[in-house]
Amino acid sequence: MLRRTHARTLRFVLSAALLTCGAATLADEPAPGGKPEPIGPTQAAAKSAYSNKQICHLEPVAGSHIKKKICRTQEQIDAERESSQGSMSNLNNAKGAISMGEGS
Repeated sequence: MLRRTHARTLRFVLSAALLTCGAATLADEPAPGGKPEPIGPTQAAAKSAYSNKQICHLEPVAGSHIKKKICRTQEQIDAERESSQGSMSNLNNAKGAISMGEGS
């Protein structure tokens, strides 16, 4: 039962990451003229508010039926996501090297 919950959580996080990456890619594309538009004070304030907003959710605790409330800023969530993706990439690269006989 616990594994199924973790699998659902992982699927949700990965789906959200993919959607976020796709939206960020579209937002970072330059204007049709070829030059990126400068960020104005309104856009900078909105970006700052987005980064500093607290997002809370309930997370299951191993060995307990009581969930724990976890609050983080969007900036912290993004940093954690990037770190996790880097770690997974490193593990996949190491796994590929070992299966190809490049490991020690």
